[in-house]
Amino acid sequence: MDENPKVAEDSLDHDLDRKSVTSALTQYLSEREIRKQLLSDILQDKRLVLPIALSSTALIYSLLYAPVLGGLIVSLGVFSITAFVGIAMFTWRYVICFQQNYARKSQELVALYEAQSLYLGEQRMAETHIILERGFAKINSTDGLKTLRSLDHEYKSLEPVLNSGKETDLLSISSLEAMVKETYYRGLSVLEDVFELERAIHSTDHAQLRSEISELQEKAAEARVDPSHQGQVVLIEERIASDQERLQMVNNLKPRVEGLLYQAKRCEAALSKTRIELAVLKADASEIGVSAVIELLRKTIDRAREVQEELKRMGY
Repeated sequence: MDENPKVAEDSLDHDLDRKSVTSALTQYLSEREIRKQLLSDILQDKRLVLPIALSSTALIYSLLYAPVLGGLIVSLGVFSITAFVGIAMFTWRYVICFQQNYARKSQELVALYEAQSLYLGEQRMAETHIILERGFAKINSTDGLKTLRSLDHEYKSLEPVLNSGKETDLLSISSLEAMVKETYYRGLSVLEDVFELERAIHSTDHAQLRSEISELQEKAAEARVDPSHQGQVVLIEERIASDQERLQMVNNLKPRVEGLLYQAKRCEAALSKTRIELAVLKADASEIGVSAVIELLRKTIDRAREVQEELKRMGY
């Protein structure tokens, strides 16, 4: 069964769609959900569980065993004290300190959501890379395979540089890291389109089509000599036109592939330049310099996206 990297396209585009991410985050971190998680944490806190357990035990003893074994006053006293402590603890954490605990829980859930999104994004990128590498190798696409590996190399080479920047408090490093990841995402997305077009090209036997057109043209020429074969001529000419159209469509794909490969290579070049610039900027931590690098990545991403959208509008 052929592996198709386009299955990952929606996932990658979703990661790059800030509005979708914001919407998902808002839904995930609704006030009701945060309250629910906060309440769950409080009810599972040992400082609350212990007095609740003691008060429950004391109440059960008072109702079932005290009339027979005695100690009703003591058990009611234990129940009253532990119940009061439990209620006071719950009131303190969920009512009096609600705003503080609510803010803390919101931050925890945001961090959890971001960690999950990061993990899923990295996993999707890795899967897409593997599928593309196998796909390009299968159709013998040297350019596609070379561009994919170069893009991956530049992205991985940036990781230690970015981590080093964090250690030295390089300004705007978080924004830069996000743009680096988005540039790599866009490069993979462009290469997915390249693979789809190249697979269509390679699945068409150009030599066979040309040979078939030549044979049909000869048959049409022979059929025109005999007036009784005019109906056959029409059918042959329709087949010729259909084969020529197929051949022309495939030929039209080649410049599209070149254009997309160029955009993928631009993503690779932008990552390479970012790595070099960071090595220079690390010494003086210039915010202006970092901003310029971020702007370069943003323009590269926007241009690649425009080319993809233009191809989609053209029906590719």
